[in-house]
Amino acid sequence: MSNSWRLEVATRRGDRTVLTTTAITGVSLERYIGKVGSFAATIAAPNARAASSLQPLIRDDVALTLNAYISRGDEIWCGGMLGDPSAVINGRAGDTITLEGVTFEGYLDRRTQYDDIAWSNVEQLQIAQDIWALALADEGNLGIDLPTYSPSGVARDLTVARTDRRTLRSMISEISGRENGFEWMINCYRDAGVRKRALVLGSPLIDGGQGPTFTYPGNMLQFGRKPSTTTTGTRFWAVGGAAPDVGGETQPPIFTAQLRAEELLANGAVLLDSALSYSDVVIQASLDDRVTEARRRFGAPLPIVSATVPVDKVSPSILGASPRLRVHHAFFPSSGGEAGYDARTRVIGMKIKPDERGQSGEVELIFEEQ
Repeated sequence: MSNSWRLEVATRRGDRTVLTTTAITGVSLERYIGKVGSFAATIAAPNARAASSLQPLIRDDVALTLNAYISRGDEIWCGGMLGDPSAVINGRAGDTITLEGVTFEGYLDRRTQYDDIAWSNVEQLQIAQDIWALALADEGNLGIDLPTYSPSGVARDLTVARTDRRTLRSMISEISGRENGFEWMINCYRDAGVRKRALVLGSPLIDGGQGPTFTYPGNMLQFGRKPSTTTTGTRFWAVGGAAPDVGGETQPPIFTAQLRAEELLANGAVLLDSALSYSDVVIQASLDDRVTEARRRFGAPLPIVSATVPVDKVSPSILGASPRLRVHHAFFPSSGGEAGYDARTRVIGMKIKPDERGQSGEVELIFEEQ
């Protein structure tokens, strides 16, 4: 199996291949769960024959009609919609075409909801499917397969008016970002040699399994860890909505007691208030649960971990997986020969750094805040 990067360019509708080449350099890509990624590559045209083969990329409507896929070996690492290509003729540096684009998640940014539409008490994953079905109707059909999903058991309401001019991605982001929401992404892969594009849904998370083990020193090139305290508080309380009127008299809003992050305060932290508002919550026990959860999530710093590994140590399926990171270093003291840092954390994004001077490419893994 070849480890060189390969570029395939295909029609946006029908996915008919118009160009395949391995003569690419400067390959970079970013992919994320639930967010739009990007990709870029440069194709060299060292002679007239090579230049002629690239003529499909010289058309002015490339960004409207063509997709691109970047593969390594048999695996598709990234697929999406091409942007405007840049062709440069240079007698000294050589003739090139540079391609850039965004992953298929970005298609929803270019689509707006034209008609009034509403969902009432509908399974949230079905709403996600319905939104993608709206995008893929008629001339919008990118050939993305919609999955058979296991219901999350969470029903949602969503109302969008024509005058709102909402993008489809803002709609799916609103639903997925609610409490007890879900994750989604578009996965590109091969099935018996045929390119496929499919919507992946997971509630509450896309579960990619445990994943491999990365060690430092070893198969991890770089490891980083830092705390994030931008959302950390040491005292939490909330105001809710007003209970139903009693005897025609308006009731005041409900509110909670203050909950403190006692461990942080005992360690010398000062009071940092996080005052929350839940105007739709009118039951005291529910409001108390919201504040308890807020203290659990934000009553301590959130560690942010990063790791860079050789590209040949991972595959595109690493998204959603929870690899083990084991670090032997004086920064993380240990005894008995065990790793000072040893934890599993979930991958929610990845960035491919270009191959340089014959060296293998690197993958920066982006982990979920813990």
